[in-house]
Amino acid sequence: MQNEAPIILKTYDLYKSIHVIVRLFPREEKYTLGEKIKEALTNILELFIEAEFCPKNLKGAILEKASVRLDFLKLLIRMSYDLKLINEKRYISIEENLQEIGKMLGGWLRSYRNT
Repeated sequence: MQNEAPIILKTYDLYKSIHVIVRLFPREEKYTLGEKIKEALTNILELFIEAEFCPKNLKGAILEKASVRLDFLKLLIRMSYDLKLINEKRYISIEENLQEIGKMLGGWLRSYRNT
């Protein structure tokens, strides 16, 4: 994992945190909203890895797709908070991580567009 891009490492660490939090969801939400959150995060992670190793002509589309998926994940996290499945402290921590990942993704997109 040491040779992975920082955005991949950050997303991986966020998944580990989310995994623990989703386990605390009530049963009916754990297997619906909780699984959707984990699936969205693994999809984003997969797109980041794909973008890291794909040809330049495909990278932009993959990064754009990752950006859309990240926005969807933010919505799911906010929904979890609004439904009181995540407490405020955890919500703030997750949001800070999502913001950092978003900034990294934005920088990656800008560097790709400038080449």
